[in-house]
Amino acid sequence: NRNSKLVSGHILGCERNMFGEAKDGSEVTVNKFLLSMESVIASGNVAHFGIFFEDIFVYNGCRANFGKNEVVQLLARLPKGTRPVFNLNWSKYLANNVILYQVTARGVGPKDVTAMFSIRVVNNLWLLTSGRTVKC
Repeated sequence: NRNSKLVSGHILGCERNMFGEAKDGSEVTVNKFLLSMESVIASGNVAHFGIFFEDIFVYNGCRANFGKNEVVQLLARLPKGTRPVFNLNWSKYLANNVILYQVTARGVGPKDVTAMFSIRVVNNLWLLTSGRTVKC
C-alpha cells in the first residue's frame, strides 16, 4: 500500500550505547567506559585509541593543552604492555547524556594524576569531550 508509513522500527542485535544509560547510574556507566579504555590501551592497538574521544576533545594540563590527536599520540608512546588503571573518585550526571567524573590515573605518566573528565553520548556511544588536571 502506497500510503503506508513506517512508524517505528528496531534493528535486531543492535548494541545501542555499549556503556550504559542514565538508568544505570553514572558510576556504572563510567566504570564500564574506563574498563574498556584500560583494555584498549593495554592492547597496544593504537588505531583504536581514538574511539574514546570526540574530535573536539581538549585536555587542559598543567603545562599545556592537548587535543584528541595529541592525547592519542601520548598514549601511543606508552611502553608496550603498559596497563593503565583509572580509579573512579566520583561521578555525576550533568544531564541525561552528559557525565562529569574524576579519576586518579596510574600508568599513563611518571606519577599518578588526578583529573576530571566530561563524557557525553554521541551517536549512541559515550565519548570524552574534555578533561583537565585537578591539581598542578
